Amino acid sequence: NPSGQFTVQNSEGCDSIVNVIVAFEATTSELEIINPECSEGEDGYVVFNGLSSASAEYMYSLDGEVMVPISIGDTIFSIAPGDHTLNITTDEGCISNNTFTIADPEVVSVQLNELVVIQEGASVQVNLDVPSDAVIEWSPDIEISCTDCSNPVFSPSDDITYFLTVTTAAGCVEMDTIAFRVEQQTEVYIPNVFSPNQDGINDVFSIFSDENLEYEIHIYDRWGNLMFSGEQLQSNNTYDGWDGTHRGQTCKPGVYVFHGVLSIPSSNPNQADETRLIQGDITLIR
Repeated sequence: NPSGQFTVQNSEGCDSIVNVIVAFEATTSELEIINPECSEGEDGYVVFNGLSSASAEYMYSLDGEVMVPISIGDTIFSIAPGDHTLNITTDEGCISNNTFTIADPEVVSVQLNELVVIQEGASVQVNLDVPSDAVIEWSPDIEISCTDCSNPVFSPSDDITYFLTVTTAAGCVEMDTIAFRVEQQTEVYIPNVFSPNQDGINDVFSIFSDENLEYEIHIYDRWGNLMFSGEQLQSNNTYDGWDGTHRGQTCKPGVYVFHGVLSIPSSNPNQADETRLIQGDITLIR
């Protein structure tokens, strides 16, 4: 340390006592910290803009690694989020010790259900967890309550796919889709009594629906004997069903049980038809 008390003698032999205090100015770095903006797992970087102590050559060490040369304007890439130390030295041995933090990027995660199955006439609300200043865009603008909000209500009448784009204030973009499959409601009416007495009214036990359906049905007496079995029957056909006979003989009045399968065509040509089990009892009167 050159600070201290010194004796100075002039040419004539006169002495003087001089107090000298030497102060060292710390060497500081000019660093530009660039944080990652969008993707999770993305790294930041640092731009070296110089030292307060000029030098012909500089060396740096990041987090205790081996010293490597660096020049003014150079960029140190691939710095993971977290706290770091950066030491920069001049060719005269001046050292600048720096600590800095690379912030975690803003992460916007949009995860929609790939497929939502709803009944005809139903509505579904979706709630997004995104920054309040994010720009939201839903498309197409069909049977949706809003196209720029985070909680739209969907009321599709047919199968449809919606596309979502979320753009943050930093310019990060996330996209996803959500598809709806709408199951049409088919009303089916199965009588619980019929009177096969050849009067032309309610003479055949058959099934009715709001659209023509194909079905099969099997009818048993109370002892479990098969009275009637029909396949590829058509609903709404009053002649297509059980006429109350078994092997050409008139069946006695009473309660009979049935079970069968309805085939309901899918509204989507790429999907198989829906099958619906039916069962119950039917009272035969005369």
